[in-house]
Amino acid sequence: MSCGGHSDYVIPEFAIGTRFRSDFVIMQSYSGGWNVEFVELEPVSIPLFNQDGTPSKRLRGALKQVDDWKRFTESDNSTLRSQLAHAAKTRDLFCPKFNLGEEPNSFSNHKLRDPHTYIQFGFNIVIGRRSELSETGDYIRNSYPSLHNVQICTYDRFVQVAENADKIAWQSQGDKDDLRNK
Repeated sequence: MSCGGHSDYVIPEFAIGTRFRSDFVIMQSYSGGWNVEFVELEPVSIPLFNQDGTPSKRLRGALKQVDDWKRFTESDNSTLRSQLAHAAKTRDLFCPKFNLGEEPNSFSNHKLRDPHTYIQFGFNIVIGRRSELSETGDYIRNSYPSLHNVQICTYDRFVQVAENADKIAWQSQGDKDDLRNK
């Protein structure tokens, strides 16, 4: 999810109804509504696929969880909105100074609880390492967003994002130093 929306939230160990839980939920408001991403974390040491290209046992379990979450978003949307809003008010890790205690609301007044506010739900599984994927396995993994409405990524994506952020921060600091020296 890109940062820079109106309001951003990261909530750990999010309860979905009374039967389900996601490791994280990440929310971002924008002018037209909200993006809500559910994240399931599986071990880094687990392979994504078996030799025959079928999902590993652990990935199959995670995919079942995601299917349960999807059904809940459709069957009990008002409960989910209430749970999301409550968690954003009480458990946000991203911007607690600004978000805790406040009703989740975009700058264009789209309240998360409002049943007329549009929410785009996304589903994510993080598992394994990129180096463990064959070319065919990587192709299969990359087909999941369009075929199953779930993004499967490896932990290497986080490493790459962190390295890119460090590089940008380092370059930005170098630019600031250059301006001070002029």
